[in-house]
Amino acid sequence: MREVLRYYFLLLLLIPSFARRPRTRYLRQDNYQVIDSPYPQDVDITVYPVTQDVREGRDATIDCHARTADNSAYPEVRWSRAGAPLPASAYISGGRLTLNQLSLSDSGDYICTTTHNGRSYEARAKVNVQTCKSIVCDDDLVEMF
Repeated sequence: MREVLRYYFLLLLLIPSFARRPRTRYLRQDNYQVIDSPYPQDVDITVYPVTQDVREGRDATIDCHARTADNSAYPEVRWSRAGAPLPASAYISGGRLTLNQLSLSDSGDYICTTTHNGRSYEARAKVNVQTCKSIVCDDDLVEMF
């Protein structure tokens, strides 16, 4: 008789937990849907090199890559220049910006931008164009008179 009572009490304890289980599953499913809703994802955008010193008349190349934080997408990038248009000698191929035959006026910040899920992201690279004034250029000493 004792064993029957034990099983009876055990069933009384277990039956309420079984009765609650479908409700718990429903709540978990509802929470999962909230987590899985489409919010804007973060994007990692990088430029290389970040700072570049280039002699006047030489070329400079800057690479830009963008990807979502979970690597599910690689948004297209665009190049612009802070406070001025891109130089006429600029050439863009994918995420690579090439600046040909730089002059002093080409010095400045170049901005790589992308958009994803309605949000904009940017990274900046700085180009410093330097002249040859009494310094070694092309392995020859150039003297200014």
